Amino acid sequence: MKVSTYGHALASAISSLLVSHAVIAAQPWYELQIMLPSGPNAQVTTQLTGGWPLVIRAMAPTGVPTYSLDEGSGPLAVVASDPSGCFDALFSTDPSGACLSEAPDEVYTSPWIDLDAPGREDLSTGDRNLIMALVDSEGGGGPVFFGLVGGITTGVTAGPDTGGEIRDGYGYGANDDWPQLVLLSNRGVGIVLDERFNRGPTEQRRNLAGLLEWVAYELADAKSRSAVSSGTIVPYALFSPLVMIDEAVGQPDVSGDAYIQNFKFRIDGGPVRSGSYGCLHPQYFELLYGTEVELRAFLVSGPPPSVLADMDGDSDVDAADAELSGLQVISSERTVRFRLWDGTRGASDAFFHDQANRIYADLDANGAANNRLCDSGDIGPGRVRPPPR
Repeated sequence: MKVSTYGHALASAISSLLVSHAVIAAQPWYELQIMLPSGPNAQVTTQLTGGWPLVIRAMAPTGVPTYSLDEGSGPLAVVASDPSGCFDALFSTDPSGACLSEAPDEVYTSPWIDLDAPGREDLSTGDRNLIMALVDSEGGGGPVFFGLVGGITTGVTAGPDTGGEIRDGYGYGANDDWPQLVLLSNRGVGIVLDERFNRGPTEQRRNLAGLLEWVAYELADAKSRSAVSSGTIVPYALFSPLVMIDEAVGQPDVSGDAYIQNFKFRIDGGPVRSGSYGCLHPQYFELLYGTEVELRAFLVSGPPPSVLADMDGDSDVDAADAELSGLQVISSERTVRFRLWDGTRGASDAFFHDQANRIYADLDANGAANNRLCDSGDIGPGRVRPPPR
């Protein structure tokens, strides 16, 4: 059903004012789930570094109404609460105008039904402003770090491909097709680091919801509950740790580009550490093995965030920080934990899949980061290993 011009304007006003006027719920309005291939939310599962399905699902209370805010490809409004009845008044044929004097008190989430992919232009659905914000140069591209390439310090982009300058509705930030969703990770590109690979004085996390590829809607289950879902096949390098590596430590041999000392590395903005081999690849499997990732998701009303900061100083970024930043959390907050694994065909496969999260840098100030001995192709005995239990 299409909203009248009057109603459409009022709906826009309600959407913009939700954060300051919405009634605080005694309990979450929407029940959120993070669905992994196996295991309940509280269980730590084991996943590859990419290639598995991730789905975020928000279930509305029983019997709540859903409206179409426009015909065709416009967004839906899954309304969890409308105490004044003014949202429903938008759809009457002759609104009285009484709701213009009412403070907006509706709570709803507004998804577009859509399918996105990096590099494929999205012309049909989604919030136009958020689509533009997901373009690489507008902030939707991956983090850039100072790396050493061919002996020259240059910007190196980490993480999965985000589609460049195409308006594809895919990238870092709020999801243009489900703006209220916030998805955070405590590993890899989910952490905000500066160009020198350092954390700031306050912990920050990127909203990864814009990297989900589809949004769908379920009208009603057997208990008359509607639901909104979003998901993706996880791309490699999305949740894997960021590794800054220097394999050219100390002085080279007479050839000038072969180094035999242990390599140095940093993980996710942490301190410089030393590896026990001259190159990263023999030890990469051990560095990755057992890395635990925490995913966190919730819904908010108000302007959707592209980055959230640790507002309460507890070294974590969560729904409490969203509230302190001025947003209203309108769903339950869910977390899942999983260990990373990519040793199905050997350690070499894990090394290959996560090259996008590897930044070569001069960590010992000798002017070099690449070791000829590490580029020979002999990366050690890749062997089949069973996943950890």
